[in-house]
Amino acid sequence: MARPTEPIRAEHAGLVQMIETLEDLVDSLSQVRNGVQNHELVGAHHWFVTALLPHAEVEEAHLYPLVDELMGGTGLATATMTADHAAIRAKVDALGEAVEKLAATESWHEAEKRRRRIAITLAQLLAILRLHFEKEELVYLNLLDENVTRERIEAALAHGHGRDEPDEAPESAAAAS
Repeated sequence: MARPTEPIRAEHAGLVQMIETLEDLVDSLSQVRNGVQNHELVGAHHWFVTALLPHAEVEEAHLYPLVDELMGGTGLATATMTADHAAIRAKVDALGEAVEKLAATESWHEAEKRRRRIAITLAQLLAILRLHFEKEELVYLNLLDENVTRERIEAALAHGHGRDEPDEAPESAAAAS
């Protein structure tokens, strides 16, 4: 029998695939004269803004209240995960600003410095995401599987975005691998 949280787990699996692609991009950025094109970085940022952040917003608005209800209803049970989302949003914003600055950079030497900083920001963001998904899978989703019906979870997801699939990654970000 499928777990009630299977649609969420499937969505996470798709997001993790993109994270793996972006980890390859970090590796490429870390190499001297790497050939990573700015459009790949723009595409990566676009994916965060159009796929990942909306996923986080749906979780906060529609899934975390279910978890919180099961854990006493104080709001404290989901506060650390909401704090993760704030940290993720801040890193996505920092990445966007860094990519914009890189596009405006004319000096090769300065561009390489900016790429190294982008690699660090992107690596930090991906590490936060991996840990965040692991916590959700191990704690929240297991708790929901044990206590909430699939119909209730599907209703929460449908209310949040009307579909179970994340936005597709732009080709420029997917091509980064």
